[in-house]
Amino acid sequence: MLLYNHYATLNRLKQEYAPFSTTDFTTSFTGAIKTLRLTKNGETAFIVGNFDVNSQLVSLTLPNSGRWYEFFRQDSVDISTTNLSITLGPGQYRMYTNTKIVQADTYTIAPIIPTVETTLSLNVYPNPSSGESVSVAITTSAPIRGEVSLYNISGAKVMSLYHGLIADGEIMQLPSSLQSGIYFIQVKTQSQQITKKLVVY
Repeated sequence: MLLYNHYATLNRLKQEYAPFSTTDFTTSFTGAIKTLRLTKNGETAFIVGNFDVNSQLVSLTLPNSGRWYEFFRQDSVDISTTNLSITLGPGQYRMYTNTKIVQADTYTIAPIIPTVETTLSLNVYPNPSSGESVSVAITTSAPIRGEVSLYNISGAKVMSLYHGLIADGEIMQLPSSLQSGIYFIQVKTQSQQITKKLVVY
C-alpha cells in the first residue's frame, strides 16, 4: 500500500504541478549529497537527497528567500536569505516547494485486494490415550506462523510444543511422561485459535 501510494503521489505531481513537467532544471549529482531544481511558471521544486551511509549536515542554496514548504513532512520554513542548513540521515531526502502542496491531495485510492483467511484444523490421536505416542496433526490451507501449546485442566500452560511457521501436515509428538488427566492442545495464530481436548488415562 505504501509503495503504491508513493508512486501514485509522484504521478499526480507530474500531472498537476507545473515544475514536475518542466524542461527548465538544474542538477548536482556529484558526491553523496545530490540536488535537483525544477522551475516552471514561477513555481519551483528543490529536491535534495543524502546517498551516504552516514548523516550529513547539508547547506542548501535555494533560488530565493521567503517561505518554503517541505512536501514529505508537510511543514514549512521561513528563510531571510537563500541559505538553508539541514541534517539528513542516511538515505533521507527532502523536497521544498515555493507553493504549498498538500500531500493528502495527491494520493489516490489503492485497489482493494480481498484477503483470504487461512483455514486451520487440529487432530490429536490416539485420544483417549495411555500417554504413549500421542500425535498432534495440523492441517492448514497455507503456511502460517503460530504457536502450539499444551495446557492442563486448570488452564496452566504445561509446555510450548512449537513456535514458528506451521506448514500443512505438520505432525508433533507429545512427550510420553504425561500424567493421567485432562489436557488441552491449543494452536494459536495471529487471527485464529483452535483447541482440542486430550484425555490421558
